[in-house]
Amino acid sequence: MAFVGDEWVGPMATLGVVASLCSILYALGQVWSWREVVTCAAVVILVTWACEAFGVKTGLPFGAYLYTDVLSWHVMDVPALIPVAWLTMLVPAWAVARLVSGNGGQEKTWREKVRFAAVSGLALTCWDFYVDPQMVEFGVWVWKNPSGYFGTPWLNFLGWWSTGFTLTLALNPGRLPVVKLLLIYSATWILQAIGLGVIWGQPYPAMIGFFAMGVFAVGGWVVLVNRNAGYIPWLTFEQNARKVPEIAQEEE
Repeated sequence: MAFVGDEWVGPMATLGVVASLCSILYALGQVWSWREVVTCAAVVILVTWACEAFGVKTGLPFGAYLYTDVLSWHVMDVPALIPVAWLTMLVPAWAVARLVSGNGGQEKTWREKVRFAAVSGLALTCWDFYVDPQMVEFGVWVWKNPSGYFGTPWLNFLGWWSTGFTLTLALNPGRLPVVKLLLIYSATWILQAIGLGVIWGQPYPAMIGFFAMGVFAVGGWVVLVNRNAGYIPWLTFEQNARKVPEIAQEEE
C-alpha cells in the first residue's frame, strides 16, 4: 500500500527532476563551458522529445503508449518534464560507463566509443526498471497493450537502450565530473528503491531496479576506489587531487 496519494505524483516527480537537473548542470559546469552544457542539454532534450513524440504517434521505438494529464505542459502529447528527465539520467550514466567500460579514460578509438555508448545505454535503461512500473501504476502514461515487465512491453527497454546508445555515440562527451555524477547516479539508485518500495508500495520492481542499477553504481565505486585509494567524497576535487594525484585523471 502506498503511503502517498496519487495527487502527489506530479509535484513529487517535478521536484525530483528539477533537483536532479540543477545538480547535473552544476556538475557539468565545473568541467565544461556553459556553451557546452547548454548545447548538450538542448540536444538531449530535443532528441528525446522527438523520440517520445514519434513513439506516441507510431509505437516505435518504445511500444504503443500515450501520456495522460497527470503531468502538465504537454508539447505534441509529450509532457515537458519527460525529456528533461532523460537528461537527468543519461548524463550520470555516462560517468558510470566511463568507469566500468574499461576504456581507462576518454574514448579515443571507434571501438572504445561504441563500447562506452553501449554501456551508457545499459546504465540508463536500468533506471527504467524503477520508473516504468511506478509511472504506469499512477497513470502518468498508459500502455495500449500491457505486457512483459509489470505491464511494460519488453520493446520499451530496447527503445531506451537504443536511444541512450545513439545519443551517447553522437554527442561523444569528453571530460566528465565522474565523481559528482556517480554520486547523483548512486543517490537516484537508493532514493528510487526507497520511494518505489516503501512510499509507493511497489516492492518487486523496487528490488529489481535496486539490483539492476546497483550493478553499475557499485561497479563504478569499486573501480573508482581501486584506482584512487584514499579518495574522500566529502573533500573538494582540489583537496583530493593534492592528496591522491591520480584522482585528477578521473575528471576527464
